[in-house]
Amino acid sequence: MTGYVIDRFVSIIGIIVVVILYLKMDAYTEEARVLPGALLIIAGILFLIMAFQSFVLKSYTKEVFANLPVFKISLVVVTLFMYFFLIQKLGFYVSSWLFFMVITTWFNKDKSKVFSLVVGTLFILLLYFIFGMLLKVPLPRGAFI
Repeated sequence: MTGYVIDRFVSIIGIIVVVILYLKMDAYTEEARVLPGALLIIAGILFLIMAFQSFVLKSYTKEVFANLPVFKISLVVVTLFMYFFLIQKLGFYVSSWLFFMVITTWFNKDKSKVFSLVVGTLFILLLYFIFGMLLKVPLPRGAFI
């Protein structure tokens, strides 16, 4: 498939999904609809621009994804799914710390593992201070915390 066909297909499907999701927002309260509604409108505008470019201008940029690190992206996606599953089992803070450790170890080849450990621990402590102590937001608790 050429870039035009892919862009056209993605933009049409994206517009359809945005419209369906926007119409489904009536079930929520006025306050709960603000942020999702704004994000859907932005996504709809971007899909319309993409459709305009592929149908009218017949232009697309194939060089953007020419050297895409598919393996690294796949690892991050799999790790994210594992993270979402582990939040319920281990708790938010432990799962977030593990996720941060794995991601920084994979992508931070220059620094040592100790640096990742220190930064990850400080980051999770900062999250705990902000959400747990300051805002008092209830986060998923698991086996540890």
